[in-house]
Amino acid sequence: MVRRLRSSGFLALVLFIVFLMLPVASFGQDASTAGGADKGAGEDAAAAGQLAPASSGTAIIDLDEANPSSGPGWSFADDIFTIDANANVTVRGTTSTRRVVVAGSANVTLSGAAIDISNIASAAPFSINAGATVNLTLTGTNTLKAGAAAAGLNVASTGSLTITEGSAGALAVTGGTYVDSTYTPGGDGIFGGTLNIKGGAITATGGAGIANPMGGSGIKAGSVTISGGTVNAQGRAHGVGISGATIEISDGNVTAIGNQAAGIRGTTSTTISGGTVKAEGGLFAAGIGSDSNAAVGAIKITGGTVTAKGGDGGAGIGSGDQNPAVPITISGGTVEATGGYDAAGIGGGHIVGSGSITISGGMVTASGGTSGAGIGGGFSGGGGSVTISGGTVTASGGGNGSADIGNGASPTSSVTVVIKGGSVKASSILPGPLSAASYGEPVFLNTITVGEPAVADGVAVELSGSSIDGVACTTGGTGGFGIHDVKTKDGGKV
Repeated sequence: MVRRLRSSGFLALVLFIVFLMLPVASFGQDASTAGGADKGAGEDAAAAGQLAPASSGTAIIDLDEANPSSGPGWSFADDIFTIDANANVTVRGTTSTRRVVVAGSANVTLSGAAIDISNIASAAPFSINAGATVNLTLTGTNTLKAGAAAAGLNVASTGSLTITEGSAGALAVTGGTYVDSTYTPGGDGIFGGTLNIKGGAITATGGAGIANPMGGSGIKAGSVTISGGTVNAQGRAHGVGISGATIEISDGNVTAIGNQAAGIRGTTSTTISGGTVKAEGGLFAAGIGSDSNAAVGAIKITGGTVTAKGGDGGAGIGSGDQNPAVPITISGGTVEATGGYDAAGIGGGHIVGSGSITISGGMVTASGGTSGAGIGGGFSGGGGSVTISGGTVTASGGGNGSADIGNGASPTSSVTVVIKGGSVKASSILPGPLSAASYGEPVFLNTITVGEPAVADGVAVELSGSSIDGVACTTGGTGGFGIHDVKTKDGGKV
């Protein structure tokens, strides 16, 4: 009796388990079907140039695997690893014959990968095809070295690359050398469409060149956005450090060095709102601005710590030798600019006027090269304007008749200088400053020591009433002398 009851109970338990398993199996089938639908949606998103969510698994590409064939999201043929759309792939290992092509939108991790195909002409070690959006994460130390005249990392003009904020590793990219026999320039370190750098330690170096053919730029893209990480970019033989139609830097640690070219050159616009930025131009080139190879668009600095140095003939921030003047706006941050020989610290290069320079905030220090104004025109430049309405400004010219603010030496026409705010330290302002561009009154510089005893340097001046020493003041807008971002220096003085 007992044994029979046990048998019935066991049978019932088995049936109950089987009954429970049936909907599970059915659910698994439905999920598989839904997975197929999701995959189709991912393929549609990839076709539209959008990056679908990565799968939970990560496929591995071993660059030095003896006989690779294919894996989840990738294939191999003719020494090329091709990563498919919507794949999630980690690339590792070392090769001197193979390269990687990302065919569609994908998530890729470089983990200790080294691709050196410098012996294969015109070959880029890592390429992103047209329309693809790629998230690239870096772990460990990674290197990409291109073949002659090719880019180290090549992004199609309609492609997009984001180096993710989760990147804890490093990437060193080098463009291929020039080809003398065909006068082909050296390749750029990173070249292509849209580049976003959010993390990682990136070193990008252009390929070697000579005067003709030229070398490559460190980074050259349609648009460059840097919001984190460490970036070191260097051009070779007429190569720019960082070049793009639009350049935006909001954070990170950025160093850009041009070789007979600008350190940073945005042909449409350059905007710096944060981070630490160091830019150095080569011969005839600005640190941030133009060079003998290309004119640039407006330069805008609203924050960050910016240090810029021009090569001979180039402004620290502004135009290169005999290039068109550049509109410059500074409203915040800490800015130090030094011009090369015959060029302004901020403003015109050799034989270039100041352009339109507006300073409304920030801690600004500008030093002209020999014969260049601190802020204003280069040697033998003509025209333009400098307007200061706020900030703490220190300017020094390069002698030989150049002004601290205004004209460079031997001007062909005068710069218009308007000072209607700020703390301005300058020994010479030529021509004399006015309170407004049209029908303005002459402005005379006075030194005020704040506090008794004097307050420390770097203390922001605050307005408790409507005037300082009888002069009507304002922290913004119109109706008085602007004191936005005015801070004490040189012993509590403004």
